Amino acid sequence: MKNLKSNKNVLLKLLTIFTVFCLATITTPTDSVFAQDIAELEEKEVEREEDFLQQLLLDIPETTDNPSHIITFVDPSDDKSGVELEIDEGGFEQISSPYTLPALSIGQHELRFKFVDKYGSTQTLEKGLIVIPRPPIMNSPFFEEGLLKLSGTGLSNSDLVLILSSGKNISVEETTIDAQGNWKISINEEELSEGVYTFSAFTRRNGYASNLSEPLTFEVGESNNVSFNNDNEIYFSFKEISWENLGDIITKNIDLGLLVGGAFILGFVICLLITSLVKGSIDNKTIKNFEKKMKQNGMGKKDVTLKEKLSQKAETEEGKKEVKEEKKKTKKAKKEKNGEKQNKTEKILTKVDFLKDYKKFDPDDKEGKEKDNIEVKVTSKS
Repeated sequence: MKNLKSNKNVLLKLLTIFTVFCLATITTPTDSVFAQDIAELEEKEVEREEDFLQQLLLDIPETTDNPSHIITFVDPSDDKSGVELEIDEGGFEQISSPYTLPALSIGQHELRFKFVDKYGSTQTLEKGLIVIPRPPIMNSPFFEEGLLKLSGTGLSNSDLVLILSSGKNISVEETTIDAQGNWKISINEEELSEGVYTFSAFTRRNGYASNLSEPLTFEVGESNNVSFNNDNEIYFSFKEISWENLGDIITKNIDLGLLVGGAFILGFVICLLITSLVKGSIDNKTIKNFEKKMKQNGMGKKDVTLKEKLSQKAETEEGKKEVKEEKKKTKKAKKEKNGEKQNKTEKILTKVDFLKDYKKFDPDDKEGKEKDNIEVKVTSKS
């Protein structure tokens, strides 16, 4: 019995040692292997995402205050098969660059891009985008009935947090922006000691806060006057302009006057250029039409110098003289010819001459006496 008990104790010890060894062998190395594998996978995923972004030439920020953010990209495929986008598991649809996101709500959104990479494989890229509210707009504060009144506009139905600081003292005021996008905060005048104050604000909705607005600085003096030091702010609205305050607005806003004057001068110069171009085009058209008509009428001759004109005139006069002399010669020859004909007609033929040329006809009768009348048929001499 003692040997049996001792053997059992030995077996239990061996089993315990083996179990501890197995746990020590399996647990510790496995944890380190898992951690190493996860780190490698995360590193490969980052490299994969960067490669896809480079292929698509896609640049999407992590956060934006523009719900209709515009994204640009390229199609890396050889056959330009296109790029598809899915927003918050709403289904893929074909998009083209540049693409405007469809007014996303405040919060986090998941964008999935499906495309064919440069190797011909279909890939999917996931990018997260957080849409935050836009910073609020603050109007110039003013004192009224012992209160410093602050107001402005922002995202409707959102929380507005106002941060007021003076030296080392910081105070925070909160309010709600109404449905029309307006907000107001009033601070008791007694709570403000003399000094320089700076305040800015941000909006908050669904747990997402906007960036801080542009800070506005003012000074509370001994007479409780508020002087503003906000040289960086430019505020302008057309609805505030009327004929009564037009002069004051232009004199108080020199930049606005320069802008309006510059725009007027630029418009005037552009009008002059357009008028000059139109007039030049009309003149050119008129000249071309005139030249065309001149050519049709035979007037489009080459310009000649005075010397050439005189030479042509001299040649013309000589030609006229030659023609005149030729006419005289022709006329003289014609007269001479007519004279010869007349002489031939009036010539008295003797019997001998007549018989010499016209031997067929005998001027004497049968008895040898001359005839009183002789019938002659004149024919040309061959």
